[in-house]
Amino acid sequence: MNIQIHPSYFRKIVLSEPFSQMIDVAVASGYSSHRAYVCLSIARATKLSAACVNPAVEAEINRRSIVHSARVDGGAV
Repeated sequence: MNIQIHPSYFRKIVLSEPFSQMIDVAVASGYSSHRAYVCLSIARATKLSAACVNPAVEAEINRRSIVHSARVDGGAV
C-alpha cells in the first residue's frame, strides 16, 4: 500500500517552529544524518512511517537548498 502525506498537512508541519528550524539546519549542514533525523522526527509527529514522509522531506530540503543557494549568490528568489 502506497501511503503519502497530504501536501497541505505537510506544509503546515514544516512551517511550524521546531521542524522549520530542523530543516534549515539540514540544508545548512548538508549532512545526510540531519536529513534522516528530520525525516524521522516528522514521521513520528505525523504517526506515519518514515518511508511515507521521506519523499516530501527530501523535496522540501532540496527546495530550501535551492532558495538558500540563490540568496547566497545574490540572486532574486
